[in-house]
Amino acid sequence: MRQGDILIINFPFSDRTAGKPRPALVISNDRHNARDVDRLFVLISSNTQVRSEEDLVIEPGDPSFAASGLKVASVFRCSKLVNLESTKLRAKRLGRIGQAWIGRVADTISAVVHPAS
Repeated sequence: MRQGDILIINFPFSDRTAGKPRPALVISNDRHNARDVDRLFVLISSNTQVRSEEDLVIEPGDPSFAASGLKVASVFRCSKLVNLESTKLRAKRLGRIGQAWIGRVADTISAVVHPAS
């Protein structure tokens, strides 16, 4: 599992009572991933109608879309993060996104956690 991989994982609900198989982006960087079994994931949803300012949409016309393995326009929900132990995950790899998208997602996550001005 490397930064930029898009996987199907059992993404837990926020109350941790259950989860649902969902596409997710590995956002933790490869330096972290080489030394730690935990990975940080961003939820991906195909529901592009409901969005917040922390969401980024990738469309089929985007140059990175074909390699992503996603089937339809999708939303990176940058405020929906989970840290999971990779050795306990049963994951199916869909594809990858490029560095430009990783940067956009990371910048949006950063905006979510920085104090509001």
